Amino acid sequence: MKKKPKNKQKITPKNIASKSTTSIIVFIFVLLLVGGVFAYKSAVKSGSKASKQTSAASSGKALLAKAKHEGKPAYILFHSSTCIPCQEMEKIAEKVIPSFAKKIVFVDVNVNDSSEQELINQFGIQTIPTSIFIGRDGDIKGGEVGVMPEENLKALLNKLIDNRL
Repeated sequence: MKKKPKNKQKITPKNIASKSTTSIIVFIFVLLLVGGVFAYKSAVKSGSKASKQTSAASSGKALLAKAKHEGKPAYILFHSSTCIPCQEMEKIAEKVIPSFAKKIVFVDVNVNDSSEQELINQFGIQTIPTSIFIGRDGDIKGGEVGVMPEENLKALLNKLIDNRL
């Protein structure tokens, strides 16, 4: 005859449900905590970009209308503050844009901003970072997906100003 161990715990549906409920609650708590940290970092980072021509009050659509009205070309950068390649492209744009500020309107569009959804749809943006170059007439003259080297961005902006793009 076999002896049954005395300290053996019985697995019942009640024990399983209790353990999985606890696991789910812990998982949700961790998910909310991580999401809060990313949201905080994103808010802090986006608040530090005072050098760009955009502001909370001016949407990308309004800046494009201004560019067309003034007869200036525009450079639109579609990005997300949580995207690593986008952050790299933003740094490159921040270096280059000041030297072109009087000749080109820079439009900074965060794809996570719900107020910019119309502009995102208008240009059919599916991948970020995406750079769009708009001529003085308001027509799209070119576009690039991904991170561009600083020299390439300068060359494209110069061509845009000279109507060679």
